[in-house]
Amino acid sequence: MHYPHAPHRTGYFTTCRSGNWIVIYHCFPTAVAEDSHYQLFNLAKDPFEQTNLAASKPAELKRVMQGLIAGLEMQGAVYPVDKAGGVPLNPKLP
Repeated sequence: MHYPHAPHRTGYFTTCRSGNWIVIYHCFPTAVAEDSHYQLFNLAKDPFEQTNLAASKPAELKRVMQGLIAGLEMQGAVYPVDKAGGVPLNPKLP
């Protein structure tokens, strides 16, 4: 899922699933996102996405984020734009 338009309930975000892993990339970190761009969950062990593993599984986070970014590029995705400079806010690797 990719929400580059007017904020969804929790703001602009993109998700990508790879096997049992799901990453949620928040363009603008908020309290809901634990003030981070990244949330990573293992759906096999945590189907209700209660424990964010982004800090403790950096290699998995990077791998799934590489897939997310590649998928967006392949689709020619549109991104939110920085209000100050008008620059697209593409997702970044951790």
